[in-house]
Amino acid sequence: MKAWERVVDGVAEDYHIFKVRRHTAVSPRTGKPGRYVTIEAPDWVNVVAINGDGALIMVRQYRHGVDRYTLEIPAGMVEAGEDPLAAMQRELAEETGFVADRWSRLGSVHPNPAYQGNVCHHFLALGCVRAGDQRLDAGEDITVELVPLADVAGLIQDGTLDHALEIAAFFRYVLAGQPGGAIV
Repeated sequence: MKAWERVVDGVAEDYHIFKVRRHTAVSPRTGKPGRYVTIEAPDWVNVVAINGDGALIMVRQYRHGVDRYTLEIPAGMVEAGEDPLAAMQRELAEETGFVADRWSRLGSVHPNPAYQGNVCHHFLALGCVRAGDQRLDAGEDITVELVPLADVAGLIQDGTLDHALEIAAFFRYVLAGQPGGAIV
């Protein structure tokens, strides 16, 4: 298949955590131009973090998009020039106060390739221990919860855990053979 040719390209709006880009591209099949909108965002990271007792380190925080508090795995944005693993280690410590002695990469996904080009990197952190206090940004209000791994499948099934990117991370964890304990 041939690539679409972008003939007009420009940033329409910059919202600090993402940019909206408008462009015109020519279809290689029809030769006709079309107008498209994409969102440019930094890569994201999330982690299945497990302590020595086999519990998940999870966070409960308010999410404006759904107007409620949600239970999630720790996650965040990769800063410009930052390695995704370093970003995840930073985010885990900032959001929870926990650190881990063993890290592995579970994989990555494109959150929505229809109009986004960024990647969400999934990690596994084993041997998590509390090493300090949370270091939250001014706009964050996060509580840490320890959740038994055995509860995860039920929490996904009943809709308590409903964030698509964390479910993707749990799926990658299952594919990796569930080191540190089973969730199914």
